[in-house]
Amino acid sequence: MILDKDIPLILWNKYFKKHYGKKYRVFRDEIGIWSIKCRYGFVQPYSIVKKELVAILSYKSQRGIKILLKNIQNIKALDFRISQRGDFEVSIVFSEKDIKQFAELLGFKRKRQISEQERKILALRLEKARAVKNVVCLNE
Repeated sequence: MILDKDIPLILWNKYFKKHYGKKYRVFRDEIGIWSIKCRYGFVQPYSIVKKELVAILSYKSQRGIKILLKNIQNIKALDFRISQRGDFEVSIVFSEKDIKQFAELLGFKRKRQISEQERKILALRLEKARAVKNVVCLNE
């Protein structure tokens, strides 16, 4: 049986970016792990074998944590557990199948979706900006 500790970091990052990089805004943290940015923290992979994610959140008061936990517990179908809880921080481990519900509760940052028409407009703007920059550089 494969354990999570046997999986190299490169596979963790490829797995996370492939599954969530197209829909949510992902970033690489200071130690090189891909994460999803959310309103009060970030979400990272917890276990590839068990298909679990961990939300690491920090609030300005204990009241924010209590409200979040109450909202999560009101949704009966969610499978989650609290991994760590401090005065102003909480780590929640949840299943990947529940990511849509947690995305709404935690306020995941979504990746911008651009239509073909918007893409053409942006390409024209970029082309004009580059042309103006080249003219300014030639005049100097």
